[in-house]
Amino acid sequence: MTDALRARAAAVSAGALLAGAAAGRSQMASRLTLAAAASVPAIAVALVAAGRSARAASRRRDDRPGPVAGLPRLGPPSDPGAVLVVVPARDEASVVPDVIADLSRQDLRTPDGRLGFEVRLIDDRSTDGTGRVARAAIAALGIGDRAGVVRRGMGPSGKGAALAACVPALAPDDLVIVLDADARVGEGFVRRVAAAAHDGQPAVTARRRMLLPAGSSRRARLLRMVQDDEETLDGAIQSGRWRLGGGSEFRGNGMALRGAALSTAGGWPATALCEDLELSTSVFLGTGIGVRWLEDIEVWEQPVTDVADLLRQRLRWAEGAVLRDLRLVLPRLVDRQVPLRGRFDLAAYAAQTLLGVFLLGTFMGGAGRRRRNVILGVAAAYGVGAFGLAFDALERFDDGQARGAGAGPRAVRSGALVAFALLWLVLTPVAWLRIALRSERPVHQRTPKGPGYWRPVG
Repeated sequence: MTDALRARAAAVSAGALLAGAAAGRSQMASRLTLAAAASVPAIAVALVAAGRSARAASRRRDDRPGPVAGLPRLGPPSDPGAVLVVVPARDEASVVPDVIADLSRQDLRTPDGRLGFEVRLIDDRSTDGTGRVARAAIAALGIGDRAGVVRRGMGPSGKGAALAACVPALAPDDLVIVLDADARVGEGFVRRVAAAAHDGQPAVTARRRMLLPAGSSRRARLLRMVQDDEETLDGAIQSGRWRLGGGSEFRGNGMALRGAALSTAGGWPATALCEDLELSTSVFLGTGIGVRWLEDIEVWEQPVTDVADLLRQRLRWAEGAVLRDLRLVLPRLVDRQVPLRGRFDLAAYAAQTLLGVFLLGTFMGGAGRRRRNVILGVAAAYGVGAFGLAFDALERFDDGQARGAGAGPRAVRSGALVAFALLWLVLTPVAWLRIALRSERPVHQRTPKGPGYWRPVG
């Protein structure tokens, strides 16, 4: 972690604390804060309308964002290009046979019946025999002519570093699809993602879903449900951002981009804690087009069913978001090459990581009724906006669990999702503090995976 980055983190977080304290004491600052908070439900309505528009337009195939002045436009490729599926894996011997089996059943084929794409599994310094298990699965499935394993033995930790070291150079029209080692996909997954990415979209991502833990406890099933709903809500938000011309983002598993977009973004972010966030923001800053979420194409993954593991994972995500904002977003907010709507989108999304710091400042530095009004007003605005987005997302995109049960159960799930999201108000201040005070580079910590998960639908 560089001294400049730590100083920037300290300055920004201190500014948010002071602003929160001022809002709790000054009448003018509190009024400005409540006025800004009142815009949150309006933004939620705009995201809902834009997301529904994007979904309707995708059926008419007229959903490409318009050109943005001053930024390159990556249109449909002149040549379909090659398709490469990459699966980074570290100590994932228990799950890699399943994702390899799913890829071997894909319906994207050459005229002679072979797989119409290549598969590369990256054995990232595994100690549990991941590479050996993957090679055995590839041989058993008879796809050795189109699939292989490459081992990475040195270098920094993290998926971004593994991708930077082990993915070959791509031609502009080539497509790379990245899957997590615990991913499960249907037979048409690669073909449908490739078709979307070659239809004038520089970067796309599949909708993430959570596998169901077999024979699990009630707590594990509830954690799985709320994480699945969280991904549904996130997809709806990102679809709305994309349609509004904002910097919609990858979420790691199921992301796909063409070689031209990867080159424009400066390649894989090898030092990033969350490579998906930094890559998607780099693509947006380079092309003016966000990541399109393919809402009807699903990639399944394992939920985190241990509370301690969940907290560690979310803290890493929070730190990754803060680092992305410090490195990429804040320096470009005054760059006129980035369109105004894009800068507004990036600033609004980045500000969410400071909300917990701001409210902490209000609580610590405010006084009396004004402090209470600011905290309650901000909480109410975000709660209403988040609940409305969740309620709409579950109705539009759910597989029937909420829609079929009626509005009442869907409202309960939406409320549970809003309550779950409160976790970020605790974790983001911790993330800012850790980045401001810690001199060493944050280390990517693997979330444990294992067998015994299945897809409840699809």
